[in-house]
Amino acid sequence: MAAPDYAFDTTGIVPVVVNNLLSLKTGGEIGLVALGAPGSVIPVAVMSGKTIHHLIEGDSVPQVFIPRLIALYQAGAFPFDKLVTKYPFTDIDRAIADTQSGAAVKAVLTM
Repeated sequence: MAAPDYAFDTTGIVPVVVNNLLSLKTGGEIGLVALGAPGSVIPVAVMSGKTIHHLIEGDSVPQVFIPRLIALYQAGAFPFDKLVTKYPFTDIDRAIADTQSGAAVKAVLTM
């Protein structure tokens, strides 16, 4: 299998980001959404020949972007529901731990 051109990280967990960077081909690009823990360091060697983009949700126009995401979801091309893990509010500690460990991409607390 060929190395990918692109990667996208929502965890901010250094070993996950490093693994993503190592998987990219030379000239590949990664988009980082989450912030890592204070003091997090990514070794320079794994960034060689790669482009890192720090993404901010304000970079989109919601009136255009949200309908496009809904259309992609309806077409089966963007299964965002698989990124969400629901937790009862009483399990908030587990939701936080799962998010920090990478076991959950997006924890949603329900009441």
